[in-house]
Amino acid sequence: MASAARRHDARGAAVIAVLTTCTADKDPCEGLLAAGQRYRGARIVAAAQRAEAAGVPLLFLSGVFGVVTAAHPIPWYDHALRAEEVHGLIPRVAGQLVTLGVTDLEALLAAADTPGWRPYHRLLVGGCQDAGVGLQITLTALG
Repeated sequence: MASAARRHDARGAAVIAVLTTCTADKDPCEGLLAAGQRYRGARIVAAAQRAEAAGVPLLFLSGVFGVVTAAHPIPWYDHALRAEEVHGLIPRVAGQLVTLGVTDLEALLAAADTPGWRPYHRLLVGGCQDAGVGLQITLTALG
């Protein structure tokens, strides 16, 4: 994963992460749960395994919360990102990536032409471009 504008953490090391999107399949438990516990499904498991194997953080892209870490507490919600929301969320996502110090992302996503996925692709690409974050999209058929 390469980036034209690389940022580094306090020790000067590049910060790389694995990211996937939120899911409709969520743990229905009331109250707050860590995003890594709230979101469920085969794609979530695959992304978590990939991040763990690489020793990098797991992040989620949510149409409600933007970019959150797997440990970030979130309530149950039901909202799919809509095309008309993307433009307004790009600065938030870019800011979150900068705040997290991310320099490069590998994103596990369904293809952009899969129903419902184009807004997530547009938001992630726009946020990464604005934040100067390198982005590698790995397509997956996992839901």
